[in-house]
Amino acid sequence: MRDFLKKKFGKYSFIRSSYHIILALKGNFGFNILKFPFRLADFIKDYRNYISQIQNDNYIFEISMRELYPCLLDKTKITPIDSTYFYQDTWASGKIFQNNPHAHVDVGSSVHTIGIISKFVPTTMVDIRPLSVTLENLTFMKGSITDLPFEDNSIESLSSLCVIEHIGLGRYGDEIDPFGSEKAISELKRCISWEGVFVNFSAY
Repeated sequence: MRDFLKKKFGKYSFIRSSYHIILALKGNFGFNILKFPFRLADFIKDYRNYISQIQNDNYIFEISMRELYPCLLDKTKITPIDSTYFYQDTWASGKIFQNNPHAHVDVGSSVHTIGIISKFVPTTMVDIRPLSVTLENLTFMKGSITDLPFEDNSIESLSSLCVIEHIGLGRYGDEIDPFGSEKAISELKRCISWEGVFVNFSAY
């Protein structure tokens, strides 16, 4: 339905621009709607300034309203960041690199972090949701943290960052299970080798 509407109304500049503005609002959790008119006015001011410079300097390209994609929350005084995940992921990456394993396995962590780790050590990522990208040194396996596709004591290096405490709540498509976290911990313990290293961070 979404693709149909985009195709049907995409040729109308006003509708297309309005659609992008709605997406900008929807995609930013916690956005204060009272600030929206001021942010939009600031965007329009920048747009007009941009157009005037193109006209004054005789640029050879044209700007169409069809191409507008208002990003209303990016003009901030400081770089926005979730400090919890920033420190968590950099800490975990450092631990893995320090251990220098032959291969690494991750279960359910941030795909952005695991993608970077895979550039330095061959990595297998396990998740119940398929990964739609491919990357050298990164292998994806579909599986559940409560039933991992590995033999006992078989993993040299293992990570699962901010995952265990979410298991059993159904948030990511997993089964509802009040004991999901306990089952996840048991399964991770089963798979890690006696000499292996488990890098974990949970918000317990």
